[in-house]
Amino acid sequence: MAHNEGMTYSKDLNLCFAASGDLRNIIKSIIGIPNGYNGKCVCIVNDKDQIVMARNVVMLLTSMVFPPVIAAELILHIWYSARLTSKMWQDIKERVRPLIVEVLKKIEQKKDDVLLSKTWTFGTRVLSLRLYKQQWNFILRVFDAEQPVSKSEEQRRYVMLNDTRVDYRERRLFEMSSSRRACSLKMRETGILLPFGSCLDEYTCSNPTLFDNDSGAWLLKDSADPLQGWALEDVLAPGVRLGGPKEDIYGHLHFYIRNLLEKFCWKATLLTVHMHVYSVNAINLPSFLDDCLKDSAFDRIEISNIADANYIGLEKSLSTFGPLLKTPKQNSHAILITLFMNAVEQAKRARGYDIEAMMTGMQKVSQFLPYPLPTSQNSCDPAALRASAARDIVQDYDKLWDQYMRMLDFPAIVKKMGMKPKVDNTVIKAWPMRLYKNHGEPGAQEAFDKVMESGSSGNERYVEWVRSE
Repeated sequence: MAHNEGMTYSKDLNLCFAASGDLRNIIKSIIGIPNGYNGKCVCIVNDKDQIVMARNVVMLLTSMVFPPVIAAELILHIWYSARLTSKMWQDIKERVRPLIVEVLKKIEQKKDDVLLSKTWTFGTRVLSLRLYKQQWNFILRVFDAEQPVSKSEEQRRYVMLNDTRVDYRERRLFEMSSSRRACSLKMRETGILLPFGSCLDEYTCSNPTLFDNDSGAWLLKDSADPLQGWALEDVLAPGVRLGGPKEDIYGHLHFYIRNLLEKFCWKATLLTVHMHVYSVNAINLPSFLDDCLKDSAFDRIEISNIADANYIGLEKSLSTFGPLLKTPKQNSHAILITLFMNAVEQAKRARGYDIEAMMTGMQKVSQFLPYPLPTSQNSCDPAALRASAARDIVQDYDKLWDQYMRMLDFPAIVKKMGMKPKVDNTVIKAWPMRLYKNHGEPGAQEAFDKVMESGSSGNERYVEWVRSE
């Protein structure tokens, strides 16, 4: 809000996270509301994946029934750790599970195809779940799906440390510094987000929100990494200031996320926040909203990457969610946020083999790498592998993005949909993970190394949209 409505804004805020995934954007949005704000903030939180929804419900209820400091620690491990202490899970079951059981008793005779609502009020905080009967039952099954930790660890390690994936893991490790490799391997082996060297003896209870209710299978891919989605400089800065070892990257992440969660829990107690949770296909979400939220109602709408061509596409995204956004007269800072994760790759495929772009990229890469580019044709040469992985980081993303806009005919879509992209983003950077510095500029080498270690090529493109009138 600081770069949009301003720090003195006092009107009510309506925020819609139509394909929320985890709670990251909700948490950062609540924290970003100015101190002293006295309006009401309504958050729509929707994700069609019911395990994602169930995890979000467990974490949101935990944030409301426990004191902020305790809630932050519990949510951190529910979110990211494969195992919990028995006390953690017992506390959550005793405080959160009865709330779900009470609802199920009341809806036992209700029809399966009817949306069933339950609202809890905690001071100035309101949490409303609007789910189908089967979805309510699924949340309870998460609480009751405990399995022996030996079995759950066997399932997790089968995915995270499978012998058939050694090559993938080692290619990924090769992109990291030696200290980061040690931390990454430790996280992969233990599955618990704690500082390096922490005692894990008390973590004897599997986290049922990360395992399948029926088969007990580990639900995440072996590429899943708690660091994904967090800016490395944001994670490192607080810990380094406090004297923490820079090399303990997951230790820094532990304290960074715990601090964010504690701020979120405290901030929510000081605001009037109404959260409404759904689990429907994002494209159908508008039809489920209250009448007062169906037309020109939202100050922010965030739809993740469903505007990508391999999901519902840009035109359908704008036609579905554009009308829900406030007009410039209502709020000149109302913004619809779209993420394009595949645009660069689609533009590259359409362009075909570009020898000039490849040579330019390798020349740029050679300036950052600590050794000469290989002269042999051996594609398994370690130097060749590292150079190949780095090439995408230094490519000309702006040129590829311009090509993608031409492919989609952005001007025609803008005219047809009554929406227009902002020239300069004010909520999130257009390329938040991109390498911006050129070799020789202050901090360029460090920035390059961080992007390499992050596992991202930096091609994630955010576009912010406003209504034309």
